[in-house]
Amino acid sequence: IVSFNVRGLGKSIKWKFIRNLERKEGVQLLCLQETKKEAVSRELCIALWGNCDVQWFFSPSIGAAGGLLCLWDSNSFSLSSYFQGEDHVNLEDIWKEKNCEVVIVNVYSSCDRIKKLNDW
Repeated sequence: IVSFNVRGLGKSIKWKFIRNLERKEGVQLLCLQETKKEAVSRELCIALWGNCDVQWFFSPSIGAAGGLLCLWDSNSFSLSSYFQGEDHVNLEDIWKEKNCEVVIVNVYSSCDRIKKLNDW
């Protein structure tokens, strides 16, 4: 499981880094923060992951701020339920390898001081 603040998914070098990370390290679940994307397509997720065995959950950015993307190997995890807040995503998954339930939380914290105090 890897968590990574990409600070925008606009550059192909970041896509290549993510694909290489998934391949070399055998990443089964990847949480990205600050995608700065208002929409994510199946094609983008497959391109990032490197193959079709991917599922994802996405929370859009608001303008150029935020954006969360969770990608996982569909052979390793099975999504049971989710909760999406303004700045976070909670995923309840079944980790197939261990046959156990896990909760994954992907968080993006605003740079705005007042908003950050309210979040925490």
